[in-house]
Amino acid sequence: MLIKTQDKRKKDIYWLVGIFLISIFISVSLWSIPGFKGIASHDSSMFQYFGRLMGKGYIPYVDMFDHKGPLLFFINALGEVSIHGIKILWFLELISIYITLAFTYLAVRLFTKSYSAGLAVLLTSGIYISTLSGGNYSEEYALPLISIALYLLGRFFVKKDFRNYIPFTFGLTGVLVIFLRANVVVLWGVGAIAVISYLMTIKGTKILLKMSLFAVTGAVVATIPFIVYCLATSSLSQMVYQAFKFNALYVKFARGIGLRNVFFFFLKLLLNSGWLLIIYAQPLVLAKTWRSKSPNDKWYLVSVYSFGVLNMLSVLLSQRDYPHYLLTEIPFLIFMTAILIEELSKLSIKSCSVLTIIMIVISVWMALPTLKGISQSYAHKNTSTYWIKDTKVVAKYIKTHTTDKDTIYVHEKGANIYNLAERKSNSRFFTLPAVDLEKFPKIKDEFIRDMKENKPKYIVTWGGFLKQKYYKSGTSQYKMQKIILRNYKNTYNDYYYNVYEIK
Repeated sequence: MLIKTQDKRKKDIYWLVGIFLISIFISVSLWSIPGFKGIASHDSSMFQYFGRLMGKGYIPYVDMFDHKGPLLFFINALGEVSIHGIKILWFLELISIYITLAFTYLAVRLFTKSYSAGLAVLLTSGIYISTLSGGNYSEEYALPLISIALYLLGRFFVKKDFRNYIPFTFGLTGVLVIFLRANVVVLWGVGAIAVISYLMTIKGTKILLKMSLFAVTGAVVATIPFIVYCLATSSLSQMVYQAFKFNALYVKFARGIGLRNVFFFFLKLLLNSGWLLIIYAQPLVLAKTWRSKSPNDKWYLVSVYSFGVLNMLSVLLSQRDYPHYLLTEIPFLIFMTAILIEELSKLSIKSCSVLTIIMIVISVWMALPTLKGISQSYAHKNTSTYWIKDTKVVAKYIKTHTTDKDTIYVHEKGANIYNLAERKSNSRFFTLPAVDLEKFPKIKDEFIRDMKENKPKYIVTWGGFLKQKYYKSGTSQYKMQKIILRNYKNTYNDYYYNVYEIK
């Protein structure tokens, strides 16, 4: 028995080392990797703007406006730290990927063999790269917390591990996710309901009370640093408003592409990644797995599949066609794949070999568009496009014609120019939230007031902004046009940008 346990641990160590190599492979696709010559994605540039200004002493939510949680900005602030001129953001993302894959592997290993869990991780690396979309998204950093929580639930149900660290860490990770991106808290809701239901079923009232106490303690421990920081910087009310209230309003008012369109968008993404066959096979695989599992294993299966389905539903309800929204499904995809491999391994050698070959051929054939895209991404990720060149040229122009004390404003074009030029916006609205500002009159009024009273030295707009004639009088866009026409002169143009200097 001891020899078998040691053999299992050796295999797990080998796989965990292999998973680290897989993590490195995945991380090479990240745009934060040292030597990358491109520019950050729209969202990533905004988070890096937060991190850069926080390093200079500016306060999130007070000096910069956004509806993401504070943990994301602290990660980017840490990512701005450089060692020998190299920022460590890429290393943080690599650690994030490894923790995600390692803990998901360990969670799946609780009732599958090591090769089933390991192969599932390997097979998921392609769609991981596709959905990362360059990286540095809130969903990416939520993944380690999700995978840790999945593992803790597995320890609780499968191993009947009721030790105090389980609820404490579960509560702690749940609150960290809330301070990162509250929209992805599905697993903690499902997990809490499952644990409470299970303990009520076995009449474990004392265990439930003890675990509840430690879960709350973990949640409090996670909350305290954020509250202390916000109180010390007088940003608590703004943090609560922007990260929670405005975030909910953003989900309500921001325009999506519609449920039907977003459904087919993610359906195509899964199809191109070769995953639909695995998903279609799940009812049969789950039914077969269900018959051979213990009652406790079944509780865990229900919890994991409930999380997978409800989390996917939340992705669809967002009505956003953003690949990185699917990132939070990665642990569930690994879970499904591992169970499928485990069931295939139970077949006769001949049947298993035939089915495995058929599945690999069909999945690879279905995944060819994604595999082609990944190879092109690796081959051309440092190839400059006109968009990248124009962005860098404008940033250099701004940096050359301003000082550290000057402010600028870039209209509806992310934060890359700010970061490349190492300049700050004239107000906390360095980029306007993607909502109809007419529904948020206080934000609109503050933005316009800052543009008039705290004029930036340069304003950068997208090409042809002033030529647009369809903006209604009184709207923020109309007022922005008037401010530029009255107070600024055009000094530089290229295909993507127009640059205006204060008169």
